[in-house]
Amino acid sequence: MAALLVEGHTDAVIAERLGLNIRTARVHIAKLAATLGSQSRAQLGYLIGRSGSLGRGR
Repeated sequence: MAALLVEGHTDAVIAERLGLNIRTARVHIAKLAATLGSQSRAQLGYLIGRSGSLGRGR
């Protein structure tokens, strides 16, 4: 999910690719944003990228 967020995909695309209901995907995204202290979608992508959690292959 984090990689798809960093790539800039919408909630609907993320849900579809992961086989989730869009509401479920949004809950997971909101929890990730809260965990990282993000106040916007752009900031969330930045924080995920900066965290290094996606590995060197990204």
